[in-house]
Amino acid sequence: MENPPKDRLGLATSRSHTVAVLDGFRVGTLYPHPSSHSVWRVLVYLAVHGPASRHRVAGTLWPDATQERALGNLRSAVWRIQHTVPGITEAHRGSLRLAPTVSTDVELLVAEGTAVLADPTYVPEDISPLTGPGELTPDWNDDWILTERERLRLLRLSALDAVADRLLDAGRAQLALHVSLAAVRTDPLRESSCRQVIRAHLMMGNPAQAIEQYGRYASLLHDELGVEPERSTRDLLVSR
Repeated sequence: MENPPKDRLGLATSRSHTVAVLDGFRVGTLYPHPSSHSVWRVLVYLAVHGPASRHRVAGTLWPDATQERALGNLRSAVWRIQHTVPGITEAHRGSLRLAPTVSTDVELLVAEGTAVLADPTYVPEDISPLTGPGELTPDWNDDWILTERERLRLLRLSALDAVADRLLDAGRAQLALHVSLAAVRTDPLRESSCRQVIRAHLMMGNPAQAIEQYGRYASLLHDELGVEPERSTRDLLVSR
């Protein structure tokens, strides 16, 4: 499994600003207080969506306002953001974007997740962007954030499953266990990830831990959904 050069991800190696939107919100060393009316939502939107028209940003962030009022709110928000962090956004011909000097954690997550799903042989050298908690601004619950939060969660889980499968196929059970446990922490009911945890324990010669993992999952599945694990999951222990 050869890893592609980091340039493949299209990420700049040196940025002067950082916007973190996973598991909280941070702009450099600033930690703005989350609020449904916060001007900083503009940066969250641009970090998730990339360049967008002013009308689209304004309409999404202020859906109950008239178009004129929403655009006015956006202008005011951008001015306040630029006043606090000069040069962090750029405007051009009616569009708005983060400046090229800005890096975001969601950018790295999407780049790594997309690379994993696009190349059936790719395993990242650094898996931390995928194994971190990674929930989009958990304290903000605007409708558009809920949608994007779920999209990023599913991308991350799909990439984790793919990486764990490749590591198991390569006999790298310890790292596969780390990856699959990250997926289980994110979604304890995800059976594909649970199977990978069991497979990793069995490959490492730890049948008791594999059985314990199965028992926890079976109990959770019964309590939450009233069903049993799939036969393919049960068969992992039968055939050991």
